[in-house]
Formats: sequence, structure tokens, C-alpha cells
Amino acid sequence: MNNNHMHHGNGDSFEFMLMLPFFMALIVYILASVLTSHRRKRWPLYRTVFWFFGVLFLALAVVGPIPNLAHTNFAAHMLGHLLLGMLAPLLLALAAPMTLILRTLNVHAARCLSRILKSWPVLIFRDPAPLWS
Repeated sequence: MNNNHMHHGNGDSFEFMLMLPFFMALIVYILASVLTSHRRKRWPLYRTVFWFFGVLFLALAVVGPIPNLAHTNFAAHMLGHLLLGMLAPLLLALAAPMTLILRTLNVHAARCLSRILKSWPVLIFRDPAPLWS
């Protein structure tokens, strides 16, 4: 397989643009954990560590040497699948981001968000059973 891609420049700015959502996810989570720790009971540090590593593994699977090697190396390709499809989602779920959001919001906003999350359109996307058929 021959991958002849045209590259203009060194691609650093493009990779930086790909990393921006991951940095923003880290910053928003850390800010929310600090905010909720000042208002209420402290947010557990291990959840923040889970979030950090989950976002890190997502970023490693999308940007950097692993996706570049995945075009030619089967082991790198499968490592990307494992990071993106198995390890990162597990760590992100263990970080409990919805619990953090609900704890960070005021009571009225948290109830509105909870009502939205329990609505049937969101339930279709949230529950894997409809996707099986």
C-alpha cells in the first residue's frame, strides 16, 4: 500500500488544532472539579486522574506517532483501536463527568439537565439496546 499524501509545511499547526478539544476537555473538567470542591464536598482526586488519562489516551489514539504508524504497522493500528475504543471510554466513564456537572450546577439548572437527560430522544442515544437492532 502506497500512501502518497501531500503535506504543506510540517503539520504542527494542524496537530495543534486537533489537540485543542482535548486540552479544553481537561481544562473544563479541572475547573469544574475545583469549583465543586469549594462549594461542597471535595471532588475525589482519583476521578480527575481517570479523566486526565482517558483524555490523554484519546489524544494519543488520534494525534501523534500512533495514528501515523497505524497506516503501515498493524500493531500500532490495533493499539489505536484499544486506546480509542476500550481504555479511554472506560477511564472517562470512571471519571463520572455527568456527576461532576450535576454537582457543579445550581439546583434549578441541575434539575433541568436531569430532565433533559431522562427524555426519550436522549434515552435513544444513551441506551445501547435500541442500537442493537
